[in-house]
Amino acid sequence: MNRTSFVAAAALLLVTTATISAQRPDKNTVRGLIAKGEVISISARTNRAYVIGALPMRSVICLQYVGGLWKGWGNIPTDNPDDAAAEGGDRSRLAIVEVTASGKQRVVAVVPPNTKNNPFAYVVSHDMKEVVLRMNDNDGAFEKNPDKGVKYRFFLQRP
Repeated sequence: MNRTSFVAAAALLLVTTATISAQRPDKNTVRGLIAKGEVISISARTNRAYVIGALPMRSVICLQYVGGLWKGWGNIPTDNPDDAAAEGGDRSRLAIVEVTASGKQRVVAVVPPNTKNNPFAYVVSHDMKEVVLRMNDNDGAFEKNPDKGVKYRFFLQRP
């Protein structure tokens, strides 16, 4: 094998390894990870409800709904973010949000319903300066949202 072929093969191996390690873990792995997690509260009344901080690429965020209600409008918290039939749909879901250097927020994942039975894992696709969890409400009026103790089991695995 000449040097050019060797370098090409090594580069292919690196790309393949990065791709494999960036894949979402299987259900059994996620269940094992979430069992190590802690229960956290996530308020509907702030766009920085739970600050995770900086995360390197290939970190894995695992989440499982525990309980509580909230809503992005009105006065009474009636939406369960884990219920597929939540009145607010995706607006009532939990969001994983990247905060850029300028402070702008970008939703990188909306946590799907039914995580109480099937915990969710998100693999960080690139280095992120700051990551927060919050309600997926984009009207900017978080402080007015009705909130009744939404809790998730949370586990973070860094590469």
